[in-house]
Amino acid sequence: MMVLAMFAPHLGETFEVDVGEDRPMPIVLVEATPLAIRTPAEIRKEPFQLKFAGPGPAYLNQMIHRLRHPGLGDLEIFMTPIGRQGDGFLYQAVFN
Repeated sequence: MMVLAMFAPHLGETFEVDVGEDRPMPIVLVEATPLAIRTPAEIRKEPFQLKFAGPGPAYLNQMIHRLRHPGLGDLEIFMTPIGRQGDGFLYQAVFN
């Protein structure tokens, strides 16, 4: 199970996304924040979001992506492109 505490220490670090080519696409974890919980009855696990910044001009489609990080190993995360940042793109992953 993925939790915020796994990712928070890795802000600013690079993750590699398997894009099916010989070299992976690097993305940087730029945000790891908790999400608001609406009522105490909904507290089953701690919801959180991650934001990653990646290069352009190509972007990652909304889908489950396989990421690799030296400390966290291989991860499968559903990410959505949410906007541009400079010449690249921002991606969001929500865990609830």
